[in-house]
Amino acid sequence: MKCKPAIEFLFCGCWSTRKLSQICHSTTFKICYTPRFPSLFWTWGKRQGIIVVNAVETVATFDSAVEKTGITLEMRLASWWMRAICSGLTVCLTVGVTAQALSADKSRTFPDKSQQRQATTTPGMLVVLIGGMDSDPTPAQIRETAARQEGNSGLYRLRGDLTAPRVHTEYFNWNGTRAGDINSQEPPKSQAISELVRQHLRQHPCDRVALIGNSWGGHTACLACQSLYESSAPLAIDLVVFLDPASAGRKEPRPRQLPPNIVRAINFHTRNAVVWRRWEQGPRLLNIDLGDPQQGFLVQNGPAYHSLIDFQAHIAAEWDERVHHRIREELLAELP
Repeated sequence: MKCKPAIEFLFCGCWSTRKLSQICHSTTFKICYTPRFPSLFWTWGKRQGIIVVNAVETVATFDSAVEKTGITLEMRLASWWMRAICSGLTVCLTVGVTAQALSADKSRTFPDKSQQRQATTTPGMLVVLIGGMDSDPTPAQIRETAARQEGNSGLYRLRGDLTAPRVHTEYFNWNGTRAGDINSQEPPKSQAISELVRQHLRQHPCDRVALIGNSWGGHTACLACQSLYESSAPLAIDLVVFLDPASAGRKEPRPRQLPPNIVRAINFHTRNAVVWRRWEQGPRLLNIDLGDPQQGFLVQNGPAYHSLIDFQAHIAAEWDERVHHRIREELLAELP
């Protein structure tokens, strides 16, 4: 059994029920289990440098949860509290592996503490951009020789604008292929994106994650987040930006709900009849109507974002410098 340093569990729930999710063995840092109010704690936990995992399985008591682990655990109450959440109380339980578990294999050693500190002192952000139906970047864009208004992917241009310290960007087409490979015979689809996010967080567990999906790419972003939520070790996504998302013409039905592991989402939408338009998903999702003059994106002689039938406006949204500027501001606000 691989040795791990102490893991801190944040237990949210009533003392009368004392529900806990399954014990996780995959991390050397902190894990936040939140059977209730997951989105609130994903937000809080990320800002505290805590890896937050939503409860997938719950057990009746803490003892039965310990029994599931197959090792002996020593529990002690930590010295800090959080505010009461409705009728529930929040308490931090620091769980350490006892000498019995540690002595099972004397060859095991703890990870170097200096490496752990270095990995967590400068957290950054992973930004994954997902293009639309026919938005595969041109060879000139990939070589970075295209002029600013040239190319086939406005989102790929945005990727170049996001170059900054502690920001790591990745680009995918809507079918999970990389730039230039949209016509692959066996595209990996959204699974390639969710797996990249998972691998990145294994190496950089304190980084924040943002997905930006344009047109069909917005649909793919939802699928990737749902996959990360339904896996055995769910992961939170700090921000998802939908840029005029659309599902028309895709084989999969349009997503009905925002995946629960998305902390915050923004939907920049036109009023085109073939896109999602306004999407009511509660306080986690902010709708920004590009066709509303008060939002500042609808200008005279500009794209007809307010039109019901204007596909050129849908394409223009992907390239709109003002929209890109707002997206950069939102990402900057998420950067630790």
